[in-house]
Amino acid sequence: MRVDKSLAYKFCTAEYNLPFADIYFFDKFVITQAKEGVTYSKSELISLIGAITKHFPENVPFDFISNRINDFSIDPLDLQWFLGTFNNMRSYNVAYYDSPSKGNISIESLFSPVPVYSYAHLDLALQALSLSKEIVFSTNARHN
Repeated sequence: MRVDKSLAYKFCTAEYNLPFADIYFFDKFVITQAKEGVTYSKSELISLIGAITKHFPENVPFDFISNRINDFSIDPLDLQWFLGTFNNMRSYNVAYYDSPSKGNISIESLFSPVPVYSYAHLDLALQALSLSKEIVFSTNARHN
């Protein structure tokens, strides 16, 4: 499920649509969606770091969700470097939609300096972060 089609999207506080990914910011977490076929290099990761640190300065804890609706690639060592730049990241959560993506998550977790959790789809990742207690999903809510 695309973030912009989810109930959570109504609570998005900022959105960036970059050539390689869409980034959605919420009060306590960020969701990224890679574009189809992207290969992340350090320059793309540096752009993500800049956007994330703008919304979550070093003293503000946050959770990260990678919503993997598209195929992309990233070197596990680059992912380790990326995740290690955030002292305030509490967890790295992956919403996968096919079995190859699930297999990649176990490899990525070997390189991650933060806890890695995987979920069969975005709604399960959001539920696992206990967001339903912090955000009431209502059809009357409006997107900012």
